[in-house]
Amino acid sequence: MGKGQQTSLLEGTWDPSHAERELIRRSWSDDFDFLFRIGAAIYNYIFENNPQTRQLFPAIHQWGDKWRESVEFRSQALRFVQTLAHAVQKIYRLEEVAANVHAIGRRHVKYAHRGFKPEYWDMFQVIQGVQVIIYLAEEEDLYFGESPLS
Repeated sequence: MGKGQQTSLLEGTWDPSHAERELIRRSWSDDFDFLFRIGAAIYNYIFENNPQTRQLFPAIHQWGDKWRESVEFRSQALRFVQTLAHAVQKIYRLEEVAANVHAIGRRHVKYAHRGFKPEYWDMFQVIQGVQVIIYLAEEEDLYFGESPLS
């Protein structure tokens, strides 16, 4: 982490260093498979480790044990990583990312009746970071040459 920033949106803001921004920007890909793997991994982890979150996605879980193969799951996973991709594209304009995330939050208020709990946002944040780190650690050409941290 750079500059001693806080990591939770509930606690404060994140002010990444130039090296952190470059690491994120240079290691991201718009490749469909890359994006789907990240989105699918995030939802797989959440649904397996916090099963009560499944009630938030009835269109996905109507498929029972085959939910991972459903069009609804693929669509949700891709919508989620579109938000991440937007954040990467705007990594040097985080105020625009914050505005986008707040707009998404306002739209999601309508799902509160399904049992959404505010702590789920923190879980999504943590899992996003973990999944991206795992994926990037598996990539041999992570830095596309020289590391932006050097």
